[in-house]
Amino acid sequence: MSLFSEPYTVCHIPRRPDLNTTDRNGNHPLRPLPPVIRTCQELAQQGGGKSQSIKNPEHAQRTDTWVLMACSDVSPYSDQDQVLLFGQADDQGNYIGGTAYVVDGDPADDTRGWLGQAIYKGLGFGGTVNLRRVT
Repeated sequence: MSLFSEPYTVCHIPRRPDLNTTDRNGNHPLRPLPPVIRTCQELAQQGGGKSQSIKNPEHAQRTDTWVLMACSDVSPYSDQDQVLLFGQADDQGNYIGGTAYVVDGDPADDTRGWLGQAIYKGLGFGGTVNLRRVT
């Protein structure tokens, strides 16, 4: 039982490398696993500019959108997983619509305090997941 409500519904699509296949560059492609509908405590868009050198005209026209997602449990999320935000779950448990974001880096687990992990997890202190969308 968490002290914090989790009013937001998201669709988490774990993606793992396919170690049996390589692409033309010798990399293992990411394969999606079955989607899972999860909840989170908060979604906050990160603002502010980041200085980057512009390498070409296409780079100048792109838009990076960053969203910080707070969850009571960040352990299911991994770098490069896909998360759909702002869709709706229907009565059969399917997630309809939404905007796709990618998990950028490993989630921050905030349950490592001096009271002990069990206490923090029990109170609903989980962590944060950085999400990124490039358009």
